[in-house]
Amino acid sequence: MHYINEIIFFSDRSTPILRPGIDERETLKFLIDKISMADEQNNYYSKDIINHYFNALLLELMVLYRYSDARMIDPKTSRKKDMINQFLVLLSEHSKKERAVEFYAEKLFVTPSYLTRIVKEASGESTRTIITNSVIIEARDLLLNSNLSITQIAEKLNFSDQSFFGKFFKKKMKMSPKMFRAKNK
Repeated sequence: MHYINEIIFFSDRSTPILRPGIDERETLKFLIDKISMADEQNNYYSKDIINHYFNALLLELMVLYRYSDARMIDPKTSRKKDMINQFLVLLSEHSKKERAVEFYAEKLFVTPSYLTRIVKEASGESTRTIITNSVIIEARDLLLNSNLSITQIAEKLNFSDQSFFGKFFKKKMKMSPKMFRAKNK
């Protein structure tokens, strides 16, 4: 799951009034009901199920927003929005190798504290958290969709060794890369 599109979507400060049709309303209701049911079940996978349905709900809302007549987009984007978009582009290009806020701030010609502040305003998350999540997304993708060994994945993601990668992954995912791969293959 990559959250870059959602962050860009929600960084827009305009507030449109959406008018979904019957089919769209049914889809939104279905997704909200699924989130509610998963929350009530409270089993081992509830959090993952809620996360997936919530992401689907966000995507449906983004589609409604993009194709509705009620779009209220200011054609002039602010410097902050441009900078956030540039940060997200840089992140998608460099997150496999670069995890320092300072790297991205330097590329954008701003201070790390300024970058952190505007990213926090737009997303509610710290820059480090977004960078970490991007690395985790890359790691999960490589674990699930490649035949690379865990050592090769650690190297590809610029970790000093497999052990450090394993600790990083386990801290975020609550399981080792090996367990994650075995559980999800």
